[in-house]
Amino acid sequence: MIAMQRTIGFVVGRLLPAAFLFLAVSIGWLSRSEVPAGKFFATVIPLMSGTLPPTIVGHGKMSGTPVVPDDMMPQPRPDNEILLDLPSGDKLPANGIGMCCRATAYDDVLVYRTVLW
Repeated sequence: MIAMQRTIGFVVGRLLPAAFLFLAVSIGWLSRSEVPAGKFFATVIPLMSGTLPPTIVGHGKMSGTPVVPDDMMPQPRPDNEILLDLPSGDKLPANGIGMCCRATAYDDVLVYRTVLW
C-alpha cells in the first residue's frame, strides 16, 4: 500500500508536472514559427533518423550534399523533358529531386546545394 502511494505521488508530483512543462515549452516554441506544423516535422523527421535538426542546431551544420565546385557548369535541359503547366502559364519539370522525407531536406544550405547539383 505504501509503495503504491509513493508511485502515485511520484507520478502526480514529478512526472506529470515535467510532462506539462515540456508540452507548454514545445507549444510555445512551435507557435513562434510562421508554419508551426512545418517546424514540427522539420524537427521530428531528422530526429527520427538520428540527426540533430537545423531547427535546433542551425542551418549549414548537417553533413550531406557536398559543395558544388565553382568550375561546374549546368547542363542544358533534355530535349524530351516532360514539363507540367502551372496556373501562371509557367512550366515545371515533372521530375523531382527527392526532397520530401530526407533529413537534409530541412537544412537550407544543403537544399541550396542539392538544387545546384
